[in-house]
Formats: sequence, structure tokens, C-alpha cells
Amino acid sequence: LKAASLVSTAPASFSQALEDGNAPSPGAAASFERAIQDHDLRVLIYNAQVADALTERLKQLADDSGVPVVGMTETMPAGTTFQAWQLRQDRELLRALGG
Repeated sequence: LKAASLVSTAPASFSQALEDGNAPSPGAAASFERAIQDHDLRVLIYNAQVADALTERLKQLADDSGVPVVGMTETMPAGTTFQAWQLRQDRELLRALGG
């Protein structure tokens, strides 16, 4: 995010819960859902290697709200190079941001 000059708009408690492997509080989830519906974010970036009901719900909400959705991975897929992997992710993000 930093390299792309983007700032996370997810509530800090929402992000921290996910990073810790926990479900975010209902309030944090509702706040993030409102941010998506209100277009307070330009793109929803999610970890494509971790899917659960919450992720799917947020992706669907973003889709329904017209917010671009981009899946990114933390580990390099087999059969590619580091450069090709990162370039693909960068291009997908740029496309989602209208570039």
C-alpha cells in the first residue's frame, strides 16, 4: 500500500483482528461495510490465499457497490518468477484504480 501511495481505510481493529486470525467485532465489520457502501475506498484488496465467509461477503458487497476488487497473494505462485508475480499484481491494482 505504501509503495502505491495508498492508505488503508479499514478500521484498525478490523485489520488487527484479521491479522491475528480472529473475527473482527460486529462494530468494526459494520464500519468497514459502510465504508465500502459509501465509496470511502477506491479498491478492496484482499488476500486471495485466505477465503472465508467474511471475505466473500465483503467482496460481494464491494462488487454490488461498484468498488473494484483485487486479490493479492503473500506467497509467489509456482511456475512464475518474482518479477512476473509482482508485475501481475501491480497491473491488476493499477487497472482497478483506473490506470
